[in-house]
Amino acid sequence: MKAIQLAAAALFVAGCSTVERTSPGIMSRFDVVGPGAPATETVIIRNSGWTVLYFIPGLYGDVTWDPKANGGKGDIAGGLWLLRDKCNASDCYETLQKLANQQNCDLTNVTLVDNSMINLGFTGYGELLGCFVEPNDVIVSGVLRPRTSTSN
Repeated sequence: MKAIQLAAAALFVAGCSTVERTSPGIMSRFDVVGPGAPATETVIIRNSGWTVLYFIPGLYGDVTWDPKANGGKGDIAGGLWLLRDKCNASDCYETLQKLANQQNCDLTNVTLVDNSMINLGFTGYGELLGCFVEPNDVIVSGVLRPRTSTSN
């Protein structure tokens, strides 16, 4: 029982952010429709956390782009934001755009996904808890293409 309580407490304070990329060279096998040069990689920015009563931010991952991290290749800060609403598609998109700019790439085929769970039910204890603590999960993905001379 103590392990379940500990796992529930850890889940309650969890906030996470990640950057996922395709393996080098894998995009050459796919015909990804879009303008400019052929696609070089797909990048996914994901952030999750929770909100109390639908408007008080809880704990979120930090998707702020740090161009000097990872030996100058850039990476997200990866820390945690407490009581600041940083789990929005716009935050993830901004990070994805900065990553593309640092690699001198065009960003195409962008997809925005909000998996946040809104639960207003009162029929069970789980749903009642969902009315007070709302999990948030936002994903933004895009395809990177090397910039051509005609690109902005």
